Amino acid sequence: MPKSSSKVSKAKGAKAKKKTADSKRGKSKKKPIKKTVPKKKKVAEKKGSKVKKKPAKTKKKAVKSPAKPRKKPTKKRSAIDRSTMIDELVLELQSDDEQVRLGAIGRLGRIDDPSATSHLIGCLTDSRYMVRIHAAAQLGERRDKKAVEPLIDALNDESLFVRQAFARALVNIGGRKAQKAVKKAEVAGFLLDELPEGKRLDD
Repeated sequence: MPKSSSKVSKAKGAKAKKKTADSKRGKSKKKPIKKTVPKKKKVAEKKGSKVKKKPAKTKKKAVKSPAKPRKKPTKKRSAIDRSTMIDELVLELQSDDEQVRLGAIGRLGRIDDPSATSHLIGCLTDSRYMVRIHAAAQLGERRDKKAVEPLIDALNDESLFVRQAFARALVNIGGRKAQKAVKKAEVAGFLLDELPEGKRLDD
């Protein structure tokens, strides 16, 4: 075989190898780069297996501190407050407004104090008959024996309504002296609409 033909065949073989190598390189360059997508985590649940639920967190209730007991007013403090209230009511008893006076009498009647009784007794001789009637009613409710004598002395009031109010107060207070005075006034006719003939209130 001539040398020239072998050289040609070798050259052709080299070219063919070069083409295959180039083609392989080209193919490797053209390959697309695969993007790696993270797989979603799947929770494999076994059939029939129960999913354990986490217990709900219970909120702890704030413990309230016990309320501090209120201090009871001392006897000295309550006596001062009562005395101040009575002084204010006494000023209202001097008011020109009759309703103010009547309101003061009502509040005095609810105060548990000997001086309140004294001020109510003083109202038995007030110029307004309604004030006298309300004072007598409060004295009857208090049932203070100190009011018996002043009520008996006032049984000769010029107003029939006032006399009857005084008599009712004496009955409420009770006692032999009060009952005797009321009975005497009834016999004398002082508690009637009209006095018996020849009778006077100052007898």
